[in-house]
Amino acid sequence: MAELRPRRGGSKEAPVPGDSRGPLIRLLGIAQAERGSSPPERLAYRDRGLLPLSILTCQQFLQSVLQGLELPYGVPSAQAFITPPDPRVQAKIPAIYIWPSDGQENRSPELGGTIPRNTGPNTPSGTKGLLHQFDIYITWFSSNSGKQADPVFPAIVDTAMAALRYSQPNPVELTDPNTLQTSTIYNVGENIRYRIGIESTADERWLRYDSLLQVAVWEIINA
Repeated sequence: MAELRPRRGGSKEAPVPGDSRGPLIRLLGIAQAERGSSPPERLAYRDRGLLPLSILTCQQFLQSVLQGLELPYGVPSAQAFITPPDPRVQAKIPAIYIWPSDGQENRSPELGGTIPRNTGPNTPSGTKGLLHQFDIYITWFSSNSGKQADPVFPAIVDTAMAALRYSQPNPVELTDPNTLQTSTIYNVGENIRYRIGIESTADERWLRYDSLLQVAVWEIINA
């Protein structure tokens, strides 16, 4: 079977999420940024008992749900990543990339919030809800053509969405490896938006399939 011809940068696979050359990423024009805080800030919040679960811990849970996901139509099991490998040459194995996007924190009842607000460190308080949004990218290359290729990639996307929709345990209690704080997240995949794209590669015998799943994860903290 013919291999993908090297594209710009020397990799046999088209760019991964975050690279403006990727077809789906060009289409959406999504800007992403890594967030964090300095160690002194993290320690101060840990001492106050207010630090919520980290974005990274949520990423790792989503990765555990999707890593090795068995796929239909004889497609190899998916590989799930947080940081994309560079280069990645296993183009015939579906790749899943998990990255944070938007989020919000508030005391609204819709997110499980209650009153009162805390009046200082270690004081009684109600709860606040956090709604994390993650972008989950799925990419796959195939040389199949015609009707035999019609159902394959949509079925891959369906399988990934089902894994998120029915992820267990729910709720799940997780520990942040950085702060050792424990928190609970729930209803992973309760809200999912999806988009699917396709385009030819430089070697026109191959097609690149892309999907973006925008997945919600809920968390409740005392604050």
